[in-house]
Amino acid sequence: MITTVWAATESLTTIQSMAIETILLVMKLALPGIVMLYSATIIIRLIAGSISAASALAMLASAGVMAFGLWLMPTLIQWIITGHVNAGDAHDPTTTTPPPPPPAPTSTVAPPTTAPVATEPAPPTDWTWLIQAAAVIAIVAVALGLAYLLWMGLSRLRAATAARRAQRQRWADSLAILDSTSTLLGEFECDIESVYFTRPLLADVNEPATAKFHAAYADALALRSDSAPTDDELITAFARAAAAAAYAFGLADENARRKGRIGVIHGNRQLNGDEKRKLDQARKLMAQAMDPATPSDNARQAQAKAREFLDQIGLVVPERLTAKAIQSIEALHKPALAAGAAASVQASAAV
Repeated sequence: MITTVWAATESLTTIQSMAIETILLVMKLALPGIVMLYSATIIIRLIAGSISAASALAMLASAGVMAFGLWLMPTLIQWIITGHVNAGDAHDPTTTTPPPPPPAPTSTVAPPTTAPVATEPAPPTDWTWLIQAAAVIAIVAVALGLAYLLWMGLSRLRAATAARRAQRQRWADSLAILDSTSTLLGEFECDIESVYFTRPLLADVNEPATAKFHAAYADALALRSDSAPTDDELITAFARAAAAAAYAFGLADENARRKGRIGVIHGNRQLNGDEKRKLDQARKLMAQAMDPATPSDNARQAQAKAREFLDQIGLVVPERLTAKAIQSIEALHKPALAAGAAASVQASAAV
């Protein structure tokens, strides 16, 4: 009977030792892996731009310290439980193995006097199960804590990714508004009819509405960049500047068209009858210069005469727009000039 109890105790000790080895192995493999996954989320947040490089470096350093501590924790727990760091022993040295039972005394003739029977001392209380339970609870608590940190990190990563996506969308919308304004301005500057006759005040920076537009447009261009910044204040400032530039262009364009219809030019001066006739003659001459069917020499003369009339009435056009108009007319008649030059060469060769 005693032998059977001793064998059962030894089997239970072996099972406990195997359980401890399994728990320690899981801790050594799983816990640092969780820390490595947490470190990966930090790197992803850094790439996404939700945290700065300094913050990411500090968080990675703390994760490294945490991983080292978790890697040492199984060894510490094993040392507390078993008293040594070798987890491969078959028996747990903290468990007291009962000594083999003493041999039964042989039957002899009873002595005349009865001697007192010696009783064995009570075995010490085995607290191994309590230590193991505390170790398991600590492992579960650490695992739950790391799982919570991982969940929080992933939640923050998702929130940061969504916020960054919203920032990029706001920036793209503001860029579209500013690009639309730039397109409208470019179309105006390339339209000779608009620059000289329909809305010349849109190019006059001395006109109050036009001056406000160019100021707002310059502010928007100063805040523009190829990529969206991470600062919400900068994005908001650029969005407001782009919207202000678009609104100011609309006001300046409407002002220039309205005054162009009633014959108001630079300095808010109203054209008289003779000046309006000269303006009408200049428009006809400029249309003749822009006609591809007009010979190149005649087109050049018509353009020069039109500019002369415009100077007489005091119409102010920036030099860069005047140069652009001249280039447009020359480019329009360039094929004709090339064809004429080729004909002259052929005529000379025939002679």
